[in-house]
Amino acid sequence: MINRLGYLLVIGMMFVVGSNIARAMEPADQRIYQQITREIDKTFQNNPTDLQVDVKDAIVTINGYVDTGAQKYVLEMIVRRNSDVRNFNNQIRIRGVKEKTDYSWD
Repeated sequence: MINRLGYLLVIGMMFVVGSNIARAMEPADQRIYQQITREIDKTFQNNPTDLQVDVKDAIVTINGYVDTGAQKYVLEMIVRRNSDVRNFNNQIRIRGVKEKTDYSWD
């Protein structure tokens, strides 16, 4: 009885984990992810970047750091050129540039 229960729990956990993975990367999202990461790899092949690309419901999020504003611009254009992308959550930062987060006049 305990072995059977343990087996059912394992099967249930596999189903839950498997279904979460399937929802996290739908085929359309996976295609967008592959297109964008392939283009990033091709464009920055000699200049490694510290980036994380995520796609959910055709919304692309890029987190990470680049060395120059030109690199940030190129990454933005790679995403915006993809006609399947619905929206772009740009979290790209330029190394060494401090962001002003406090806009008070004090």
